[in-house]
Amino acid sequence: MIRHVYIFVLIVVLGASFAPSSTSAVCFNGRELDANGTDTGPCTGNSAAPATVGSGIFSCSAPGATSIASTVAIGGTYVPVFDSAVALNTGVLTYKECFLREVVNKQKQAATLAMANKNYELISTGRDGNPAWVVKYGAELNKVREKAFVEAFQSELLSKLNPAFQNPVKTALVRNYQMTTQAPQNSLACPYQGDWSAVTKNPQENFSWEAIFSMANPNCNPVYAYVQAQDQLNANVAAAESEWQSRLNWNNGIYDSRDAYGNVVVPGIFLNAIGTQSITSGFRQLENVDDIGEMIGPLFAGIGTKFLSNPSSVESIQKYLDQAVEQQSSSLLSSYVSTALTNLYKILNDEQQYNEILAQEADILTSSINQLRGSEKACWDLVIQNVCASGASSTSCTGKSGGTLTIATSTAFSDAAIAKAGIGVAAGTLTKAVDTSNQNITTINSLIVGVQSTDATTRNTALANLDTIINAKPPVLHTQSSITKAQEDLAAVQAEMLGTLGGSVGFVKKTQQTWAGDAIDQYGSSLKGFNAWDGTIDPGTGWCNINKQSTLDQWTAKWSQ
Repeated sequence: MIRHVYIFVLIVVLGASFAPSSTSAVCFNGRELDANGTDTGPCTGNSAAPATVGSGIFSCSAPGATSIASTVAIGGTYVPVFDSAVALNTGVLTYKECFLREVVNKQKQAATLAMANKNYELISTGRDGNPAWVVKYGAELNKVREKAFVEAFQSELLSKLNPAFQNPVKTALVRNYQMTTQAPQNSLACPYQGDWSAVTKNPQENFSWEAIFSMANPNCNPVYAYVQAQDQLNANVAAAESEWQSRLNWNNGIYDSRDAYGNVVVPGIFLNAIGTQSITSGFRQLENVDDIGEMIGPLFAGIGTKFLSNPSSVESIQKYLDQAVEQQSSSLLSSYVSTALTNLYKILNDEQQYNEILAQEADILTSSINQLRGSEKACWDLVIQNVCASGASSTSCTGKSGGTLTIATSTAFSDAAIAKAGIGVAAGTLTKAVDTSNQNITTINSLIVGVQSTDATTRNTALANLDTIINAKPPVLHTQSSITKAQEDLAAVQAEMLGTLGGSVGFVKKTQQTWAGDAIDQYGSSLKGFNAWDGTIDPGTGWCNINKQSTLDQWTAKWSQ
């Protein structure tokens, strides 16, 4: 009897509240959970939602998962097909679809990202430590030209020049190449370093053989210098235009991404590929739909159609994309809310069942205590009636054998019985657990309202609180296993306190029989009022047996002192 009650006390201690409050954690089942769902101790009243939603309601272990299907075999005469083998196969398939598919997808994503990272590393350093793309067009073009010039100069190409002037010609070629590629500005220099304006305006006063000879140089003639400079500028412009066209041809019309120094960081061909994939992503996803929940929004799927429909401006395309994002976000939000509600309704249903069982257990224990108190009161009335002659007050009377008796009633007998069985502590713990469970139900209902709120902050806070509760470590939710255990405890307490039909006598009835002095003979037959009071409080055998003169004499003697 006592063993079952103490076991029950250990079980009901688990009940506690999980009402969210307002700062950095979530109060759940009387425990404060941080953003990672870790139990940090009893609730302090400073609890709130974490900043982000984790994977709680999207995991296979979420409460909502068990509300969809069961992996336990259904027994019974009329269900012979759905046996353990079928249940096991169903469980394996569920595990595959709900867990392994997610694992494989995560592996695929990780492998893809790792490959992308490695490929970018190779392509960005694969040219002797340099990117495989052109970083600085002009400088790299000059390197190509210089390499080609050196190879040609050192080849047999110039070997047939006349030996009389072969070396001077080669020297002139090298100097001209250096001038045109490494210092092109030198080709515009006039060799005369004096005041050329003074020479041309008054040649007699400013006569100089150096100036006279310089007049033969085109760079010292304004007209020819202009033509030379114009040619040089046109060459630079043509080179820039050629580079611009070449790059756009390479990149299908998309500009490169450059750093502050003009170096290419991301080639336009990459940007073009990314843009193409992004714009056509909706159609590809629509084309590959082959399972529930994969259908995408019509605006997302129709981005390509928008491009083909001769849009009026870039702004109109951006507006369309904004609408597509809003539509897809709304669809995603609807999925979040639907998943959250599935979990919340399951949590609420489990908590309500658990609450109802706790309430029944508390009622049984409270009723047992009240019955013992009532029986004790009735016993005191019987004792007073049978030891007092008449005119008894609440504190004294005249005994039937004469003399004044001091009546001293108490709750000592019921207190001893209740304490020995431990039901007083258990009843108090249960009552608190029921109150806590009621708070839990209130919190769950507030989360149900919160996740459906049109206010983003309220909705996200509710989702975050729910996710933290589900991810709590150790787990704090009352699940089907909690309910099953509570039902077993209820049956045990009910049998312990009230007995079983056609079976054992319950604790309350057994205590009443002990007080009344009932006994069992050697043949198992009940002997009513067999024992007189043995003088004890615990168990108090026969203290209420007024049919035994010994009992009455003991009370008369006790109250005569």
